[in-house]
Formats: sequence, structure tokens, C-alpha cells
Amino acid sequence: MWNLDSGRYLKSLFGHEDSVWALAISSRGKIVSGSGDRTVKIWNVEGALCIKSLRGHKFAVRSLAVAPATGHIISGSDDEQIRVWDLEQDGECVRVLDTAETTAEASAAGAGGLHAGSVRALAVTAAGNILLSAADNRQIRVWDLQSGQCLKTLLAHTLGVMSLAICANTDVSSKKQELAFVSGSRDHTIKVWSLKIDNKAADC
Repeated sequence: MWNLDSGRYLKSLFGHEDSVWALAISSRGKIVSGSGDRTVKIWNVEGALCIKSLRGHKFAVRSLAVAPATGHIISGSDDEQIRVWDLEQDGECVRVLDTAETTAEASAAGAGGLHAGSVRALAVTAAGNILLSAADNRQIRVWDLQSGQCLKTLLAHTLGVMSLAICANTDVSSKKQELAFVSGSRDHTIKVWSLKIDNKAADC
């Protein structure tokens, strides 16, 4: 941890047994970390203590996101799964999005499945109802977090997608939601997206 005003190093958090690949801040101000040791850990900032370890992923945890409205923690892994954790229920995993399910569309595109490979990036809307995921297989997926349904698949990058960010002014209040976001890839490009989402017309 660092003091941003002075640039001074403050403290280190110890507890993971492998590389730390992802970090996020929970809605309650806790630090959330994802690691090659397959765990998601929740940390108390003041005491620099791990207060909870979330287990369920089979391989390294590569990406994290926090839904501001619900406080849910979302993790993506090399096991091709996305897990949703509820800290209000003692860190219980309340939903698993299995991205490895093969579809005809994905096979035709040469992508090998919903997310064949590591889930490298996650981003969630402020309302906590729409999730974006990106992976080594070049795909970006749009998910309805309430139902767990994949709503849309996007293929534009020529190599794995490594980063995602949702624009702050995205309108997700209407039935046909307007979603603006950016993605970054191993192909050396950043792509800017404007997407209309219809929950009744899934295209995965």
C-alpha cells in the first residue's frame, strides 16, 4: 500500500501463496485480491489482515470486478469460469458462469467456446446488472448477472482481450440498455464500443 500524496510506501499484505494477478476495492472499502493460488482474498486495510479467503476456482484467478450496487465480487479464472461472490452471505458463491460451454457460433468463429482460455478482464455496470468479460480467445461476452444468461458475443480483436472499462455515463436503466465501453488487446489496439442490449434477444 502507498500514500498517494507523498508517494511513500505504507505496508504490505501477506497471505497469498502465488502471484497476485488482480486487485479491486469492495463497496465497503476492503481490498480484494486474486491470485495464482486459486483464491480470492478479502483484506482489512487498517490491520493489513486477510479476513476472508474465497475458494472455488480450479486454477489461477486472473481478473476481478466489484458491483457497486450489490457489493458482489466477481472473479474470472484460468479455469474458464466466472464466479459471483456475496460478502453479505459470508462470501458464498451465489452464481457460476461457465464460459467453457461450446456454441456453434463460437466454433464457426474459431474461438473454441464461450471463453476457451483464461478470463482476463471483467467490468460491471454501476447498477450491477450487466457484466462484461474478456478472454484469451479474442471474445468479449455480455452477461445478465441476474439470470446468468450470456446476452451477446463480440469478436473484433485479432488476439486475446486483456482489459475492459465501462464508460461512467452508460445508461443501463431502460429495457434496451445502451452500453459504452472500451477494450484493450494483445493485438496492440484499443477498441471503443457502443452497444444496445436487449435482454429478450440473446445473441451468444
